[in-house]
Amino acid sequence: MPAPGYLRPQGLLPALDTLEAPYGYRQNGTPKGRGWMGELQRPDGYVSTELSIGTEIDGVPQDVPLITPNQGFRDMNQLLSQQPGAPLPRGMAGKAIDHAITQMKRGRSPYKD
Repeated sequence: MPAPGYLRPQGLLPALDTLEAPYGYRQNGTPKGRGWMGELQRPDGYVSTELSIGTEIDGVPQDVPLITPNQGFRDMNQLLSQQPGAPLPRGMAGKAIDHAITQMKRGRSPYKD
């Protein structure tokens, strides 16, 4: 069984678009979406759309996506290639938190949808 946040390789699940949450659920129970960058292919054959970290923003615990438009290409490739639980590329968490704060200041979710 794939780790949370992963999809099975294409073709192994019937009609993903007909499922309520084709990308699974976040820890808070809300369905994951296609994320800021869409489906990103992983070397292991799976795809990722959102990979989240827990943080605190203004003293409130908050999950935020790591896959955001302000991440660098090299860091994104490293993130998608590494094993779950491996250390994040340097600076990636800070960029994700900055993106989330910007979104929240605009009254939006840190997640794309």
